[in-house]
Amino acid sequence: MSSSTRNSLLCVILTSFLLVGCTVEGTGQASSSVVNPTMPASGQASQELPTAEDVQNVTEQRLVMLFQGLIVMDQQPLLALTAEQSRSILPIVRKSEEEGSIDESERKAVIQVLTNEQKAYLDEQSKQLKQRIAERVKTHKDALSAAERERFVNAFEKRRKSEQGVEAGVTEHINNAAPSVETRGLGTSVEQQLIDLLVSKL
Repeated sequence: MSSSTRNSLLCVILTSFLLVGCTVEGTGQASSSVVNPTMPASGQASQELPTAEDVQNVTEQRLVMLFQGLIVMDQQPLLALTAEQSRSILPIVRKSEEEGSIDESERKAVIQVLTNEQKAYLDEQSKQLKQRIAERVKTHKDALSAAERERFVNAFEKRRKSEQGVEAGVTEHINNAAPSVETRGLGTSVEQQLIDLLVSKL
C-alpha cells in the first residue's frame, strides 16, 4: 500500500472515531448538527480516486450526522419537528435502520419536509462541524508518530479483513453480534434515538 493511500485511510479512520465524540457532544451543543458534511482530505489523498469502501464510509457518516442533527435541532426553540414532519420522516428512518443506509433521494426527502428555518439551522451547523472535524483530524494526525500511524493502520486493516471474512461465511453471526465502535454501529444507535423521538410526536 502506498504512503498516500495509508494517509488517506488514516484520515478516514481518525474521522470515524472523532465523529463519535462529535455526536456525543452534539446532544448538548448545536454545533454537532449537520446536513451534508464533506470529509477532510490531505493534499496527497485528494489525488487518488476514492474506493467503494471510502464512499460507503462517507455516506454512513453523513447519514449518522444528519439524523443526529435532527435530534439536536428538535431541542432548539421554534425548531422542533411537528407531528406531520415526523410522520413523513419516520418510514425513511426505519428503512435506514433495516438496510443500514439511505440513498440520496431519500436523504433529500428528509430535508424537503423541513421548514426554511430548520434547513438554515442545519446548514449553519454543518459548516461549523466541517471546520471542527478538519481541525481535530489534523491535530490527531500530527500527534501520531510514523510508527504509531503504521501500527494504527495495520491494526485497522487486519480487523477489517477479519470482519469481511466473517461476513462472507457467517452472515447470521454478524447480524447478531454486538456492534463495534464504528460508524454503522453508531448509526444504528442514532437511528433508534430518532425513531423514538418521531414516534413520541405522533
